Amino acid sequence: MQDVPSGPPLTDEQVALLAQRYGPAHRKPVGVLIAVGVVVAALLAWLVWAGLLAATPDVRWEVTGYSDVTDRSIQITFTVTKQVHDTAICTVQARDEQNNEVGRADVPVSDALTNVEVRYTLKVIAKPTTVDVLNCVIAK
Repeated sequence: MQDVPSGPPLTDEQVALLAQRYGPAHRKPVGVLIAVGVVVAALLAWLVWAGLLAATPDVRWEVTGYSDVTDRSIQITFTVTKQVHDTAICTVQARDEQNNEVGRADVPVSDALTNVEVRYTLKVIAKPTTVDVLNCVIAK
């Protein structure tokens, strides 16, 4: 690669002439850059905090099966993982072939264990085709 010749340095008169013709050389707004950097750092810190908070919920659940499906009820089995002595409230929902809700209940899960297996018989108004745990929260 070939070097580009730069020539002799500019004199004060030439610098003044260039400034008169093209305006003064612009300085970078250091204060604005610092402020933007602080705001970006704060947003990134909040994003990391929120992500870690959402990644470690107080309660988790997993449906392990269902059985005894009739026109009046369905039995669901699910496992709840929570802190010892916490009480969780889990919302269970059953749906029919057309995806209509045919049953719903809030099931309290209070036990001295961390992993609790729950068997719950949900009453329904029509024969369900599926049942699921919609949500579990720690009771306050």
